[in-house]
Order: sequence, then C-alpha cells, then structure tokens
Amino acid sequence: MATERSPIKVPCENEDLPEKENAPDFNEETLQATADVYSNKGNEALERGDFISAIHFYTKGIKINCNEKELKAKLYNNRAIAHSKLGNHQDSLRDAEAAIELNPTFLEAIVRG
Repeated sequence: MATERSPIKVPCENEDLPEKENAPDFNEETLQATADVYSNKGNEALERGDFISAIHFYTKGIKINCNEKELKAKLYNNRAIAHSKLGNHQDSLRDAEAAIELNPTFLEAIVRG
C-alpha cells in the first residue's frame, strides 16, 4: 500500500521581492558571483535531499537580484524542483513560470511547468 505524502509547506519567498538589496558599491560581477554561490549551495542541499535548505539558498540567490537572466532562471527552476519534492506544487509551478519568463527557451522549466 502506497503512503500518501502530504506537502510540507515552506513559505514562498518570491513574492514582493525587494528592490536590489545591494550596497551601491557592489558591481554586477560581484552580485552574479554571490548569486552563483547560493545556487551551488542550493544544488548541494538538493542533492542531499535537504529540500527546505535548498529552497532557502535558491531564494537567497534570487534576492541578490543580479541582472544575469540565465542564472536567475536556473535559481527559480531549481527552487521549483525543491518545492515539487516537498509536494508544494503551486509554488513549484509559480517558480517554473518565473524561470520561463526570464528564459522562454528553458526547456527544463517548460517541462516542469
């Protein structure tokens, strides 16, 4: 008999993102590098099956608000994966749609959505 897994609700942190949280002296290269670090930490957490931590790290990367659309699309897509693993399908769909909006040819996000 299969057990039904109930979704674990994690606060969705992609609504009402603040304007750039960056100090004025942070250039785009620094912002992108910081977002990339959060992406890597999220990937590591996702691989360990720690989906809540993965969501946290991807959200931090998104909030960096760098102008690199491909990186931001990957952050949203990977957060969609983590939400999906927790059964948070609405949040997963929202993130997949955000990834597609940033990169309309992002096949993985299109399939996920």
